[in-house]
Amino acid sequence: MAYSNFTIEKFCSKFGFDFKTCELFGNFESLEPGSLLQQLLEESQKMPLSSKKARSELIIAPILFDIYLKNDKKIGLYSGVNLDADSPNELNGECDFILSSQNTGFGIKSPIFGLVEAKGESIDKY
Repeated sequence: MAYSNFTIEKFCSKFGFDFKTCELFGNFESLEPGSLLQQLLEESQKMPLSSKKARSELIIAPILFDIYLKNDKKIGLYSGVNLDADSPNELNGECDFILSSQNTGFGIKSPIFGLVEAKGESIDKY
């Protein structure tokens, strides 16, 4: 099963996790987006972002690139790569984006940072 076929319910059932919400980043101070990111996001609001691909390219990618720049290009940023973490347990497939702890040029290095996909309605809602 590809990552995209999992729901939170299927994941919790298969791996014995409980679903709960919590304040994950409550103790961090916020950072201002860079000027390039601000400009890209302002301009992207003028465009119809009706597909996942459009949102990915015009909202998510610029935000991740800003994170990459704010970390002195020391993290790895990957787009559209396969992450076959555990194929027998169906944890495999193509990820939209992956952030990893190192930017070595030799592929994804652990630890990686997991992101959950934002659907159109959740982007509009939040």
